[in-house]
Amino acid sequence: MIRINLRELSKNSNNEDLNNSNNPDFQLGGDVAVVDDGGLKKEAIKHLIIIMLGPFSLFAYEQTNIPQLKSQLNSIRNEMAQVSEKNRLAEEAVAQTRKLKKEQDVLQSQINAIENLRKDRSRVVQLLEMLQRNTPSNLWLSDFDFNDSNFLLSGYSMTPADYNNFLDIVQNSFPFVEEAVPGPLGDHSSERFGVIKKFEIKCKMRESL
Repeated sequence: MIRINLRELSKNSNNEDLNNSNNPDFQLGGDVAVVDDGGLKKEAIKHLIIIMLGPFSLFAYEQTNIPQLKSQLNSIRNEMAQVSEKNRLAEEAVAQTRKLKKEQDVLQSQINAIENLRKDRSRVVQLLEMLQRNTPSNLWLSDFDFNDSNFLLSGYSMTPADYNNFLDIVQNSFPFVEEAVPGPLGDHSSERFGVIKKFEIKCKMRESL
């Protein structure tokens, strides 16, 4: 673009001078301000370069750093996924461990109960065998109640002496009996034997033979 400060042209201007107006450095009558079109283009290009420098720099930054940032983001996501999977597996392992522990406790309780029953059964068998061998002929048992580590002997005796003899055997000759406490000795009327003695003996078993 050319900016020209025009003055009134002379009437006698000839065509040659008008034709010379195509020349960038032409003068018309008075003062003429002429700007070089080539220099203006250079300035415009320079300004355009400066203006475009920002977007190009941003584009170059994006192309250089965004792939790296995306790679770091993917790495963090993968690591988070691995940690989440480990936590999930750890929670499942804890839950499975608790389940197995409960099952183990139940089984152990059943085993303990069976062992206690077997131990108690063994004691009961031994007790019955000893009672059979040591019961006097004039004394007989009517009831035998075994509960955990205690048992109750109930029966009849022809005489107090037979009862006292049997009580002494239970208290001193049964190794698995820790304590034998006699109950009150009462009278019982029998059609066959007349008046006989009724007794009860509460016994406590030892924890181990």
